[in-house]
Amino acid sequence: MRRKAWPPSHTQRKIHNDNAQLCNGCALWQSKPADAQGNCALFPGKQVSAKGWCSAWARKA
Repeated sequence: MRRKAWPPSHTQRKIHNDNAQLCNGCALWQSKPADAQGNCALFPGKQVSAKGWCSAWARKA
């Protein structure tokens, strides 16, 4: 069985000019900021790239 890449292509960056809006700087990121991959509250049980981006990005408090 072939594994699909995560995240799916429809979550890939479309218009994104601010490099600070990456997953490891998001309020939904649940891992250490220095981790290459980690947990996101939007994708329970999945690992996402720290350098990823999606439209649900929210600034950490």
